[in-house]
Amino acid sequence: MKTLESEGFPNPEYRSEKLARRLQGDKDISRELTFSKVPHHGCIELSLIYSSSITVDEAVGCAYKLGTADQLQEAAFTLHSHIIKAFKESKELPWPPTAQELDAVKMDELLPEHLVQFLSSVVTGILDGEKCERTQRLVYSITQDVCRAATNSKWKLPKHILLCATLRHLYRSKQLTTILSRLGHSETYDFSMELETAMAKAFDEISTHLTPQIITGEGNTVFHSEWDNLNRITTNVHGSNVVNSAGGIMIQEVKESHVSTKNRTLPLYDRSSKMRSLKITPPEMLPELAFKRVGPKFPMQANFTPPAENQESYDASMLQYNAHLLCKWGYKSCVVRTPNTDILMILLYHTSRINLSIYLDHGSGKHRTLINVTELSESLGPDYCSTLLGFYVFTGEDCTSAFKGKGKVNPLKKLQKNPKLHNAFRQLGADWLVTDELQQEMESFTCIMYGQARMT
Repeated sequence: MKTLESEGFPNPEYRSEKLARRLQGDKDISRELTFSKVPHHGCIELSLIYSSSITVDEAVGCAYKLGTADQLQEAAFTLHSHIIKAFKESKELPWPPTAQELDAVKMDELLPEHLVQFLSSVVTGILDGEKCERTQRLVYSITQDVCRAATNSKWKLPKHILLCATLRHLYRSKQLTTILSRLGHSETYDFSMELETAMAKAFDEISTHLTPQIITGEGNTVFHSEWDNLNRITTNVHGSNVVNSAGGIMIQEVKESHVSTKNRTLPLYDRSSKMRSLKITPPEMLPELAFKRVGPKFPMQANFTPPAENQESYDASMLQYNAHLLCKWGYKSCVVRTPNTDILMILLYHTSRINLSIYLDHGSGKHRTLINVTELSESLGPDYCSTLLGFYVFTGEDCTSAFKGKGKVNPLKKLQKNPKLHNAFRQLGADWLVTDELQQEMESFTCIMYGQARMT
């Protein structure tokens, strides 16, 4: 009856016993057939009808083969339907997928449960039982291969994506990737090119110098970064050369109530374009030359400007970072050894608020001197020292350009003669924002440096 229904001819009145009686009643057909009763489970007899030209053993063997084939076909169709159902219910693959997203996929929720159980029994020979990590990994690997083959490579699974990306990264071999792809273990080489292009495009859009540990959202309380050049002289067959690089340090305080999340930071794209290379269109006109240094690139949504309510917290944190290691163990004085004058200006700026006697070890050989920074700061006064940080950065240091031919001494003398500008440089060294009024005062000081007798 099931066979008739599957072929489109349902007949609820059909019974195999009726067919057997009709065959036995036909004299011509009954000569070519043999009818036997086969006991089933000791209480039921099944009718076995077979050709008279073969023996009973041959007939039973053929019946067993037919029954086994039917069971295998039924099991195969059942597993195939489970695979198709799981594929349709699976979430759409984010493009480009990240390694964290692929590692976070739970295989027991993604893959068809019945197929996993079936392959686990095939591999271990046990229907139910605990499986070791190696067996579980092997079963999940084979299951993903079967699911990819059953969906005609439409189901993009973690194993094939990660293996394809790994082969691309390690060997750059199209032949090796193609061989494994044809064997069903990896995605195609074209897929690896699409993935690499999408990742490059995404990273280019969110390129930043921030480390992944830095919080850029509302959880940020205080963020401070310092960058400096790290030049290194190298010697090769062509002679000496200078390798220019930059290094930085980042310090951040996060709100106690903030809970870190691992949300996706890469943008999402539509994979329908199947782009396998970045297309860079040069501008019709070259941009205007601007001799301006470019600082670290931060994400567009990252806002590290401390609001007014955080200013006090920011000042307190800066002092804590500057003197933490020394004050923690009760030291009364410290010696700073450096050939860089940047450190002297920073120390003079902070010394009045640090409960330490600070000395600067400067020079070498017979020119080596020890400067009492604390006494120097007291003699200059806190009002004057509070202007030095903004003044030093404005007139040029390692990370900012300097005024040609002006140096430090002459501008400093100009500043001493114009106390009205002290507040402007104090604001420049202490505040993150540059107001229009502050910019005008900086322009006035620049005019004074270049020969303007007085402010206008």
